[in-house]
Amino acid sequence: MNPKALQWLGREWWALVPLVPFLLMGLNFSYALLFGERCWSPNRQYYLIKVESLLSSALYAPGNKFGWVLVFDQKGNLLHHWNGDFFTYNRPTWKQNSVVFGTDDRLHLPTNGAADNQDKTCL
Repeated sequence: MNPKALQWLGREWWALVPLVPFLLMGLNFSYALLFGERCWSPNRQYYLIKVESLLSSALYAPGNKFGWVLVFDQKGNLLHHWNGDFFTYNRPTWKQNSVVFGTDDRLHLPTNGAADNQDKTCL
Protein backbone atom coordinates (compact mmCIF):
# COMPACT_ATOMS: atom_id res chain seq x y z
CA MET A 1 0.00 0.00 0.00
CA ASN A 2 1.12 3.55 -0.63
CA PRO A 3 3.08 5.00 2.36
CA LYS A 4 1.32 8.37 2.01
CA ALA A 5 -2.06 6.64 2.18
CA LEU A 6 -0.98 4.86 5.36
CA GLN A 7 0.16 8.15 6.87
CA TRP A 8 -3.17 9.76 6.03
CA LEU A 9 -5.05 6.79 7.49
CA GLY A 10 -2.98 7.03 10.66
CA ARG A 11 -3.87 10.72 11.06
CA GLU A 12 -7.42 10.71 9.79
CA TRP A 13 -8.77 7.34 11.00
CA TRP A 14 -11.83 9.04 12.50
CA ALA A 15 -13.05 9.85 8.98
CA LEU A 16 -13.85 6.15 8.52
CA VAL A 17 -16.06 5.94 11.64
CA PRO A 18 -19.31 6.69 9.73
CA LEU A 19 -18.71 3.53 7.68
CA VAL A 20 -18.85 1.25 10.74
CA PRO A 21 -22.70 0.88 10.82
CA PHE A 22 -22.74 -0.13 7.16
CA LEU A 23 -20.01 -2.68 7.79
CA LEU A 24 -21.98 -4.11 10.72
CA MET A 25 -25.17 -4.33 8.64
CA GLY A 26 -23.32 -6.18 5.89
CA LEU A 27 -21.80 -8.61 8.38
CA ASN A 28 -25.18 -9.21 10.03
CA PHE A 29 -26.85 -9.95 6.68
CA SER A 30 -24.09 -12.26 5.43
CA TYR A 31 -23.93 -14.09 8.77
CA ALA A 32 -27.70 -14.73 8.69
CA LEU A 33 -27.53 -16.08 5.14
CA LEU A 34 -24.53 -18.31 5.80
CA PHE A 35 -25.19 -19.47 9.34
CA GLY A 36 -28.80 -18.53 10.04
CA GLU A 37 -31.25 -21.14 11.12
CA ARG A 38 -33.07 -22.63 8.16
CA CYS A 39 -36.66 -23.63 8.71
CA TRP A 40 -37.58 -26.34 6.22
CA SER A 41 -41.07 -27.00 4.96
CA PRO A 42 -42.60 -30.28 6.18
CA ASN A 43 -41.80 -32.02 2.87
CA ARG A 44 -38.30 -30.38 2.73
CA GLN A 45 -38.83 -28.84 -0.73
CA TYR A 46 -38.50 -25.25 0.57
CA TYR A 47 -36.79 -23.43 3.40
CA LEU A 48 -36.81 -19.94 4.82
CA ILE A 49 -34.27 -17.82 6.65
CA LYS A 50 -35.15 -14.97 9.00
CA VAL A 51 -32.80 -11.99 8.78
CA GLU A 52 -33.23 -9.49 11.58
CA SER A 53 -32.10 -5.92 11.00
CA LEU A 54 -29.14 -4.73 13.02
CA LEU A 55 -31.10 -1.77 14.35
CA SER A 56 -33.87 -4.07 15.50
CA SER A 57 -31.52 -6.43 17.30
CA ALA A 58 -29.87 -3.50 19.08
CA LEU A 59 -32.93 -1.48 20.08
CA TYR A 60 -36.04 -3.63 20.28
CA ALA A 61 -37.31 -5.85 23.08
CA PRO A 62 -37.31 -9.65 22.66
CA GLY A 63 -40.33 -10.86 20.70
CA ASN A 64 -40.82 -7.47 19.01
CA LYS A 65 -38.37 -7.06 16.13
CA PHE A 66 -38.32 -6.28 12.43
CA GLY A 67 -36.43 -7.58 9.44
CA TRP A 68 -37.14 -9.83 6.49
CA VAL A 69 -37.72 -13.45 5.58
CA LEU A 70 -36.19 -15.06 2.49
CA VAL A 71 -37.89 -18.15 1.05
CA PHE A 72 -35.80 -20.54 -1.07
CA ASP A 73 -36.43 -23.82 -2.87
CA GLN A 74 -34.26 -26.83 -2.00
CA LYS A 75 -31.77 -25.90 -4.75
CA GLY A 76 -31.16 -22.48 -3.17
CA ASN A 77 -33.15 -20.37 -5.64
CA LEU A 78 -34.74 -17.31 -4.01
CA LEU A 79 -38.54 -17.45 -4.38
CA HIS A 80 -39.83 -14.71 -2.08
CA HIS A 81 -38.64 -11.80 0.01
CA TRP A 82 -40.90 -10.59 2.83
CA ASN A 83 -40.37 -7.44 4.96
CA GLY A 84 -42.15 -6.94 8.23
CA ASP A 85 -42.33 -7.15 11.99
CA PHE A 86 -41.51 -10.31 13.90
CA PHE A 87 -44.04 -10.55 16.69
CA THR A 88 -44.74 -13.73 18.59
CA TYR A 89 -48.16 -14.01 16.90
CA ASN A 90 -47.04 -13.64 13.27
CA ARG A 91 -44.25 -16.16 12.95
CA PRO A 92 -44.05 -17.80 9.51
CA THR A 93 -46.12 -20.96 9.12
CA TRP A 94 -45.96 -23.48 6.27
CA LYS A 95 -49.55 -24.15 5.12
CA GLN A 96 -50.13 -26.30 2.05
CA ASN A 97 -48.86 -24.26 -0.93
CA SER A 98 -47.92 -21.06 0.92
CA VAL A 99 -46.07 -19.44 3.80
CA VAL A 100 -48.40 -17.45 6.05
CA PHE A 101 -47.42 -14.60 8.40
CA GLY A 102 -50.08 -13.96 11.03
CA THR A 103 -53.48 -13.79 9.36
CA ASP A 104 -52.87 -11.38 6.48
CA ASP A 105 -49.63 -11.94 4.61
CA ARG A 106 -49.35 -15.02 2.40
CA LEU A 107 -46.49 -16.00 0.07
CA HIS A 108 -47.57 -18.56 -2.51
CA LEU A 109 -45.27 -21.44 -3.43
CA PRO A 110 -45.05 -23.18 -6.82
CA THR A 111 -46.01 -26.55 -5.28
CA ASN A 112 -47.38 -27.88 -2.01
CA GLY A 113 -44.84 -27.33 0.78
CA ALA A 114 -46.69 -29.22 3.49
CA ALA A 115 -46.58 -32.99 3.68
CA ASP A 116 -49.99 -34.53 4.32
CA ASN A 117 -51.46 -31.10 5.13
CA GLN A 118 -49.25 -30.72 8.21
CA ASP A 119 -48.74 -27.10 9.18
CA LYS A 120 -45.39 -26.09 10.67
CA THR A 121 -44.56 -22.85 12.49
CA CYS A 122 -41.00 -21.56 12.26
CA LEU A 123 -38.58 -19.42 14.18
